[in-house]
Amino acid sequence: MRDIRTFGGWKVSRISKFLGKTKLHLTIWQRVSLITIMLAMALCGGMVGSAYTYYHLTGTLPNTYQSSQSISLPDIKSKVTEREVMDFVRADTTNLNKYDIGFNCVEYAFLQARNAQWKSLPAVVTLLDFEGEESHLILAFPTTDAGIVFIDPKLSLEIHPRVGMELGGYKVTEISFMKIVWIPIEEVTK
Repeated sequence: MRDIRTFGGWKVSRISKFLGKTKLHLTIWQRVSLITIMLAMALCGGMVGSAYTYYHLTGTLPNTYQSSQSISLPDIKSKVTEREVMDFVRADTTNLNKYDIGFNCVEYAFLQARNAQWKSLPAVVTLLDFEGEESHLILAFPTTDAGIVFIDPKLSLEIHPRVGMELGGYKVTEISFMKIVWIPIEEVTK
């Protein structure tokens, strides 16, 4: 039994013996307009989702064309305690990411450093060099009561590296703090 009806100018046929599946008979222009509407909805949905995520993470909407004076970065505290650092480390979820190719100690360190700085904690990315050309990135937090607190972001553990000691089966040969320096382009292109 075949039943043809119109729905918004489109012919819809329903064949009851095929479990009530609906089949649309569309002209080429109706197909083009339907595809255009579907693409517009997908694009708008993606933009709204991205804007929501950006706002949730940064507190501002993307592309609002704010002047640099109106952007408020977190004030990094110069005086934090070891307890504040350890409370942050326990609450942070960076260590839940899967260690894999493309997500290793570098990503763990930078992700947790960013998270710490958004919580106003002074995180410094730190390089541990080992014998045999191996290296590892961790974080260092300068504190008022415990000196420098070193955290392995993958393990969410406080560690105490020193040059000459063994850590994870490797002998530490150097500990270096990362410092970002802006260099004029003229100096780079010489």
